[in-house]
Amino acid sequence: MSFMDDPEITRILDKATVLTRQERQRAIESEIEKHDGADVLQYSLKSALGVELLADVSEQDFDLAALIAWKIIYKLRASKGALH
Repeated sequence: MSFMDDPEITRILDKATVLTRQERQRAIESEIEKHDGADVLQYSLKSALGVELLADVSEQDFDLAALIAWKIIYKLRASKGALH
C-alpha cells in the first residue's frame, strides 16, 4: 500500500485544499489542545522540521506539518488521548 492509498491521508489532504493556513492552524491547535497533545506535536514538529510550533513552520513546509498534526490528532482521538 502506498502512502497516498491511506484513506486518512486522503481525507486530510482533501480538507487542506478548502481552508486557509490560518483556519487550518486554528483547527489543529484547537484539536491538539482538546486532546492534550501539545507535547507530542512539538516533539514531532521538532523531529521533522526543526521547529516546535505551527506558527514557526514555513509556508513551504506547512502542508507537511499539518499532515503530521492531523495524524497525531486522529491517533489521539482513537486512543482516547493516550499515545503509546
